[in-house]
Amino acid sequence: MSARTYDVLNPNLGPDLYALLERLRRDDPVHRSEQLRGVVLTRHADVQGLLRDGKLISANASARIQRLPPEQRDSLAPLAAWVSRWITCAGPEGHARLQSVLGRYFTPRTVESLRPVAQANLDALLARVAPAEVEVIKELTHPFPATIIAHMLGIPPGNDEHIHGWSENITRLFTHNDHEQLLRTQSSVAEMLDFMRPLIAARREEPRDDLLSVLVKAQAEGLVVDEDEILANCGLLLFAGHETTARLLVHGLKALLEHPEQLAALREQPSLRANAIEEMLRFDGPAGTIVRISLTPLTIDDVTIAAGEPVFLCLAAANRDGAVFAEPDRFDITRANARKNLAFGTGLFYCLGAALARMEADVFFETLLRRYSRIEALDPSEWLYFPPFNRGLARYRVRLTPAA
Repeated sequence: MSARTYDVLNPNLGPDLYALLERLRRDDPVHRSEQLRGVVLTRHADVQGLLRDGKLISANASARIQRLPPEQRDSLAPLAAWVSRWITCAGPEGHARLQSVLGRYFTPRTVESLRPVAQANLDALLARVAPAEVEVIKELTHPFPATIIAHMLGIPPGNDEHIHGWSENITRLFTHNDHEQLLRTQSSVAEMLDFMRPLIAARREEPRDDLLSVLVKAQAEGLVVDEDEILANCGLLLFAGHETTARLLVHGLKALLEHPEQLAALREQPSLRANAIEEMLRFDGPAGTIVRISLTPLTIDDVTIAAGEPVFLCLAAANRDGAVFAEPDRFDITRANARKNLAFGTGLFYCLGAALARMEADVFFETLLRRYSRIEALDPSEWLYFPPFNRGLARYRVRLTPAA
């Protein structure tokens, strides 16, 4: 391991993220970061191998809270307790238990049954936007997946703004350890819990064909511990199924518009759409990194990773590893091995919502290319950096020209 240092917390890193990741992968692929107090892995083989390793567990998302001074930490105890009930914080046995429950809903058949819902919701959103200029994030890519999550959880229509607000504040848990912001996140979570409890009570009385009913039934069977575990994982699903899909859609659209030859190819060959979505996931996916902790010491190259030390598995770097993907910085919707991307993880930690996100992306891009003969970016986009190794667009304005 080299002695080089890298400023991975630089707030201006958004536009240059992939250049930094390429340097890390080339010069220091097993990088011990003093800033992150952990080890950063950037090679595809290392990231994939450890994701498949049963010895890894998720890093508790409440770690940011635990690093705060005692008085601040105590004031955030409800938030920390809520996060600790997430499937990603449940340990190997708890993760497997909750995954088996959620897997009852996230089946190929259920996901495909949501396609008409997704189509109707997207059509409704497009009917509301101005025919010329559209702020894609605010008017399309954020509200679209929110409507699907609401349907899945049995949340009545008309609550999209609530969902977006809750999801945005939960996101702050991963990007900020500012006490005041975390207090706002805690307040948002409390509001969400108050909203969801009556819905859970209603499902106990009258089950429906939704995810909330699946969770309520599983609690009755003893597979879900209590109502708090239901509420915690509903919040996680709300965040994970909203923010990440929204980023996939807008990042993918941006990639197409910046590579007009690829956009033209997709228009000419709609059968390329599934592979194009895989390339979007690889090229600039919605999640830059995930954090894991090893239960036992690990040695990679000449670097020993202690048990309990955070390991940052950099998905964004792995997805541009030239050892796996030829010309990795080229966006190519015909790439033969695009599906080798690790955007949704792999192994035990493979994202349960991957098929849902792919379906939503399929509906989104099919609809836009069918309904609009021309889509143009109106101004430069601003990348925001969310340490470590995540980025997103602040806004993205386009002009939509309806097909004749």
